[in-house]
Amino acid sequence: MKLPQLELCLSENTRRRVPTGDSILRAAVAMIFRPGANSNLELLMIHRAEHPKDPWSGHMAFPGGRIDSIDQSATHGAIREVQEELSLNLETARLLGELEPLTVPPRVLKTEMWVHAFVFYADQLSQPKPNEEVQAVHWFDFSRFESSEGRGEFQYHGHGYDMLLPEVSLDGCRIWGMSLRLIDDLVDRAQCPWRDGSHPTKEA
Repeated sequence: MKLPQLELCLSENTRRRVPTGDSILRAAVAMIFRPGANSNLELLMIHRAEHPKDPWSGHMAFPGGRIDSIDQSATHGAIREVQEELSLNLETARLLGELEPLTVPPRVLKTEMWVHAFVFYADQLSQPKPNEEVQAVHWFDFSRFESSEGRGEFQYHGHGYDMLLPEVSLDGCRIWGMSLRLIDDLVDRAQCPWRDGSHPTKEA
C-alpha cells in the first residue's frame, strides 16, 4: 500500500456510533505508518510485555490504552498512550482517519469495551523508546498483509475457550485477535474497487 491509497481508504466517514454509559469502557490505539522501500508503507506494531493483570499480555498489538474520562477525546487518548509507551510525539504526524470502532470479545473482559483505532502517517519519527509495558517494537511492510503472507490459523486456549482463530505469522510474530481485525479492515478497504473515490456506506 502506498500513501495515496491509504488516504483514499480513509476518505469517507463510515464509523458507527459508539454507545456511552458508566459500565462501558473505551480505549484508543494508534496505527502508525511511515515511508518504506519502493514507496510502500510500513506499519508499527508493539510486542506487549508479559504481565499477569494484562488481558493482552505478550500479544502483538498497536500502542494504546484505556480512555479514563468520558470527556477525553479518543484521538488525544491514542496520542497520549503513544507518548507514554514509546516516547513518540504524534502531534506533528498526519491523522488520516479512524477505522470502525470494535468491541472487545466478551471472553476477554467482563464488561463492554469499545476500541477506537486512529491511522497516522509520519514521514519523520524519532527512534521509539519503549517503556516497561512494551517488550519490542516492529515495523512491517503493509504489502505483506495485502499479499496474505504468513496467513493461517492456530488453536486458541484461554478464558475458558478452545477454538481455531485466524493469524498472520511474520518474522516470528503471531498477529491475531483485534489487531488482525483492524489490519484486515484496512486490507479490505484497499482491495475494494472504488471508481469514484468513495467508500461504501456501512450500516450502523
